Amino acid sequence: MSQFGEKLRFLRTSKGITLRDLANAVDASYGYIARIERGESIPTVTIAYKIAQFFDVLLDDLANDDVELS
Repeated sequence: MSQFGEKLRFLRTSKGITLRDLANAVDASYGYIARIERGESIPTVTIAYKIAQFFDVLLDDLANDDVELS
């Protein structure tokens, strides 16, 4: 799950979504989402699930380091 933050940043920036907008959408703080993207925090299962739903991707694809998003 070490690439979760990188994948999250890729999804967010490719959709033109700000950190603040994403944080509001998944009911998390701006700082928490920023720390996840930087790899400083691991998301809770609930937040990871909300992020996957928000971007309409499988949670397994976000969490599995062997899967690349395109």
